[in-house]
Amino acid sequence: MGGNSPRLPVPLSGDEVVDSDGIYRVSKDESESFYYLQKKADGEWETQYRFEQPSRQWNLENIHPICVLTETSPESMFNKMYFLSRVTENGRITLLGDKLIIVNGTEKTKQNRKTRD
Repeated sequence: MGGNSPRLPVPLSGDEVVDSDGIYRVSKDESESFYYLQKKADGEWETQYRFEQPSRQWNLENIHPICVLTETSPESMFNKMYFLSRVTENGRITLLGDKLIIVNGTEKTKQNRKTRD
């Protein structure tokens, strides 16, 4: 889920998890069965991702078409550039195309690869 996500598991119970770059929780909307991954920012909870509990058991047969679509669709960002990310003790290091992104605690630096003339 990229650099705006926790490095540690966040339980579906709503318990808060303190990670190197912030505080996270998962809340649930009981009326619609949606879950929300949230991060605390300036004292308020901000939703980063919404997901739902699948109504069926996931297996290779169910997920394979989604994987193929992600790998081959012209709209997919995952087949346009390099996308590598490694978790570190205090954050993560990500290579996204020609951009290097380093997250160290709450500090984030970005550096573009220099091109030759």
